[in-house]
Amino acid sequence: MNLLDRAISAISPTAGLRRMAARAGLDQMKALSGKRSYDGARVGQKKGSPFGRDWAQGHHLSDLRRGARYLDRNSSYAGKAMDVLANNAIGEGWMAGFSHVKRKNQRVTLETEYERWCKVADFRGKQSFDGLCWTATRSMLVDGEIIIRFHVVPWKPGDPVPLRLELLPIDLLSSGSITKSNVIDGIEYDENARPVAYYFTQEGLRRDGAFIGGKPPVRVPAEEIIHLYEVLNALQWRGITRMARAMLRISDLEEYEEARLIQAKIAACFAAFVTDLPSSTGLSPAIAPLQSAPGRPGQQIEQLAPGLIAYLKPGQDVKTAVPQRIETGGYVSDQIRAIAVGCGVMYEQISGDLEKVNYSSFRAGDRDFKRSIKVLRQLTLLPQLFDRVWSQWARAAAIMGMTYAPSVSPVWTPPAFESVDRRADAEADRLELDNGTATEEQLVLERGVTVAQQIASHEASKELYTARKGGAPQFDKPGPSAA
Repeated sequence: MNLLDRAISAISPTAGLRRMAARAGLDQMKALSGKRSYDGARVGQKKGSPFGRDWAQGHHLSDLRRGARYLDRNSSYAGKAMDVLANNAIGEGWMAGFSHVKRKNQRVTLETEYERWCKVADFRGKQSFDGLCWTATRSMLVDGEIIIRFHVVPWKPGDPVPLRLELLPIDLLSSGSITKSNVIDGIEYDENARPVAYYFTQEGLRRDGAFIGGKPPVRVPAEEIIHLYEVLNALQWRGITRMARAMLRISDLEEYEEARLIQAKIAACFAAFVTDLPSSTGLSPAIAPLQSAPGRPGQQIEQLAPGLIAYLKPGQDVKTAVPQRIETGGYVSDQIRAIAVGCGVMYEQISGDLEKVNYSSFRAGDRDFKRSIKVLRQLTLLPQLFDRVWSQWARAAAIMGMTYAPSVSPVWTPPAFESVDRRADAEADRLELDNGTATEEQLVLERGVTVAQQIASHEASKELYTARKGGAPQFDKPGPSAA
């Protein structure tokens, strides 16, 4: 109670009590009006898009990245969608095949040295080449883009190919500190709008994403950089997150499910409210005295117990709160389905709900999903990532004396898609072989292995079978008499 309240209470106790009642009610309203806040940046309300024709040119990408990263960390649906895309696009890693190299010694050397290099490809020494590709692809899907920098390290005889790859977050691109007219968002372009160099900030990156320090940006030639992103329209020089179409729905669904959780907690509680009429003094019911608990004078009864007998004063009444239960299963599944469509995955993949799916419908949806993964592989990952890495690898291999490496292009084989019905797929493969619509090499590559690996595996199996049984196994389909 402040000085004014004490003075009024001394002159007019009734007026003082009214002020106390009003202040108590105000404090209750302030407590009830508080809302839970979130640590990440909010996606925002549904309104007109702030993006024009240059929607992927950097003006709003930082806000989109922050929102996408927050949802990726905190939303199970968003994180699962990104995992599904990365797992199918990269999986356990792509294979580099050299079976088309005619000279056996060169083919064996390429296979051996490439396998050795894959284990030490990470500039920071944390991941293999396959792990780097998975991380880079997933970061590209979440952030919209990722930077990969080539490093040529010192080499001595016996070492693997002296090429290392460093993954850099797109936030390290210097924006706003370069005054050149042909530098946009940290990327320098020539007169034909082709990247010439990238400018990276040297400041330290804090946990909140801000940069500290005042060192000038570092210029790195474009030949040493892979700027990995999906090109969706003409004259697009920056990438956009895969969650852009679904961010609002993901955010709204997370808030909706949190509200449902609060509703369920309230529904599990038995709440009772005591109402009172204004007393003869005109005081507010908020400060009208209630019945004291037995043995505790001055303390109000605040909970119900079995066998409790409570006496109400004239004018008082008790009302129970029974929250209305709303069936929302259909709404949630519809929102998850829309999120899956926006992220480019299947509803069953991010929800784990296979209750209403039959074999035919799942195969139909899976076929379209595989086609979209093939597009991502062939139009983005192959030309921007794997072909660029091999070009730099071959140049670095020439340092070791492998002068023929730059003239060789490997056959890249992504991991195979898991078969839903192996028997049906095997019969279809045999029919295609008999009809001449497919070759054995094509079918082998579809399994996610190279021809050399397949032949080596068969030879090893034959040797093992011969050592154990005294004869080579037959891989042909057995006839009717082989029962």
